[in-house]
Parts: sequence; C-alpha cells; structure tokens
Amino acid sequence: MPVAGGAFSYLRVTFGELAAFLTGANLIMEYVFSNAAVARSFTAYLGTAVGVDAPSKWRIVVPGLPKGFNEVDLVAVGVILLITVCICYSTKESSSVNMALTAVHVAFILFVIVMGFWRGDARNLTTPADPGRNPGGFFPHGAAGVFNGAAMVYLSYIGYDAVSTMAEEVERPSRDIPVGVSGSVVLVTLLYCLMAASMSMLLPYDAFGPMAWSSGVFTAALALFTELDILLNLVCIGTLFVFYMVANAVVYRRYAAGPSSSRRTLAFLLAFSLAALCFTLLWKLAPHGGARTGLLVACGAVAVAAVGAFQVLVPQAHRPELWGVPAMPWVPAASVFLNVFLLGSLDRPSYVRFGFFTAAALLVYVLYSVHASYDAEEGGEAAALDGAKVLDDDCKV
Repeated sequence: MPVAGGAFSYLRVTFGELAAFLTGANLIMEYVFSNAAVARSFTAYLGTAVGVDAPSKWRIVVPGLPKGFNEVDLVAVGVILLITVCICYSTKESSSVNMALTAVHVAFILFVIVMGFWRGDARNLTTPADPGRNPGGFFPHGAAGVFNGAAMVYLSYIGYDAVSTMAEEVERPSRDIPVGVSGSVVLVTLLYCLMAASMSMLLPYDAFGPMAWSSGVFTAALALFTELDILLNLVCIGTLFVFYMVANAVVYRRYAAGPSSSRRTLAFLLAFSLAALCFTLLWKLAPHGGARTGLLVACGAVAVAAVGAFQVLVPQAHRPELWGVPAMPWVPAASVFLNVFLLGSLDRPSYVRFGFFTAAALLVYVLYSVHASYDAEEGGEAAALDGAKVLDDDCKV
C-alpha cells in the first residue's frame, strides 16, 4: 500500500488501473460539478439577500437550448473565475482566503442554528404552509422521501477522503488521519442535522424554494448553463459510486490473499451487491402491499445471511497493526448496501447523463490513458531491459 493517497491510490492497488481510473474520473466530476452547483446556488442566495426573490431575474434565457441548460448565470461564472484566479495566484493567499471563508461559513451556520431553536416554532416540523396541497406530519413523504433527500445531499460529504493524501505531512498518520477524517465527518454531520432542524422550525418545509440549499473555465461553463438540480444529481451519482467502490475495496483488501480467498471474496461482493440491487428495485418499483413487504424482508435476510456466511467461511487475510475499519465485514457491507440503495433513489435522466460520462471516460482510457499510464511505462521499461539482456547474452555466446 502507498504511504499516502486517497480513493484513487487505494483502488489502484486493490482492483487495478481501470477501476481506479473510473473512480478518479468520478472524483474529478464530483469536484467540478459540485463547484458549479454551489456557484449556481450562490445566485439564489445573493438574490434573496438583496431582496430579489426569483434568481431567474439575474439569468439570461437562451432560446433553442433544452430546458435545464438554457439559463445563463453570469454571477456564478464570475464567482468561479474569481476563486480560480485567487487559487492560481498563490497557495498561501488562497489558503488564508479559504480559512477566512470557512470561519464565516461556520459562524453563519451557528447563527442559523441558534436563531432557529430560539425564534423558530416546533409546529412547523409537522404542519405545512399549504395543507391543502402538501402532506403534513414529521415525515410528510414517508421513508421514501427521507432516502431521496439523503441521496440528494450526499455531495455534502465530498472531499473528506482528500485528508488521507496528507499522511506524509503529519507526525503520527496512523492516529491523526483516522481521527481527522472521522472527527470531521461526525462534527459536520451534527452541524448539518442541527441546521436542518432549525431551518424547518423557522419555516415549514413547503415554504422553501425548490433547491434553495445547496475547476476553472470548465466549471464556469457548467455553472453558466446547467440547472442546479441536474448538477446535484450527477454529483450525487458520482459520490455514491466512489463510496461504493471504496467499500468493496476495503473488504477485498482485508480478506483476499490467494486465488481461493480472492475468488470467494469477489463472489461475496457480487452476490451482496445483487441482493442490495434487488432490494432497491423492489423498494422503487413494486406496488405497496404485503407481497412487497415480504420480498423486501427476504432480500434483507439474504443480504444479512451472505455477510454472516462470508464472515464464517473466509478468514481475514490481513489485520491492520494500528487502525482499521472495525466490525469487519459488517461495516463496509452496510456501506455497500446503503450506497446501492441511495443510487436507486435518483432519477432516470441522471443515469442517462452518467452513462454518457462513463462512456466518454472509458473512451479516453482506451485511446490514451492505458498507453500513457505508470503501469504501461513500467511494462515498457521491463521489456526493454529484458531485450537488452538477451542481446548481451547473444554477444557473449
């Protein structure tokens, strides 16, 4: 294993170059699209702050372009280009600006939390602003609404794996990196939950505007034309895909040692993913009723039985000396199941766009990357050395 590195490095040494390349492409898509989404939503926030209710008043509609890609947002482009110039100007200055913006961001979140619990009304948690059109209750759209919302906000957890790339810069990486990553995720999750609760107390859920929450020239181009919900869906698919791949890699890295254990581990990962997919499709497509409930319980039972059987039949081949994922293989298996389930909560057009992106990434890999990669370079050097050795032996004869 490399001393430092994120999801790309981990998957490269576990599943090989192609899996790592697709994951890296999705990571790039996450960062680019999430930046475009945040810049796009900035227009709505800025408009609200100065009294412009509809952000479309600041956007230029271009006739002839498909819906969702036909509103030019010059404010978003300006924000992205300004930040890009700041980053390119100096690492030190951009770090200082980032720290200042983070401090302002955290202060604003704490302000909203305090005001929500101080001035908010708990009745807004269960009573909609328009009961005639929107359902009430604490879960107005049921469990499906909760999971759909969870899939949409997964982009909020982008970037935490990048902390692992700093392993060479800390004194005790085996202690500091897990504490830094886990502590940050727990703290931010707590802040997100408190802010969501406080905002729901300030206003009923149906009083918020649709999607009112929320590198370089390419990012600016995306933010210029593309609607926020399209960007968010693509980011969420990419994020969930990366999390799914890493969770599988954790299991494979811990249990696969020889050919036999490798085959068993791959068979388990495939069977478990299929069980999760069946559960997701039943949840999404099957009509409500007793039969649906029975099939969901059966799929869940099969998934749990698969994890239990794998734990008994396949011993761990590698045990971390200092820190590792606890409760193996249950924790990464739960992550695999949850990511597959949340992937099923997103809409069909987003998967069509994701399919085009994946096809383009594969085309780049086949035509260029596979020939210019580190592995290909190593293979060419090894072949050259072998050829030189053969020629040398022939000369001696």
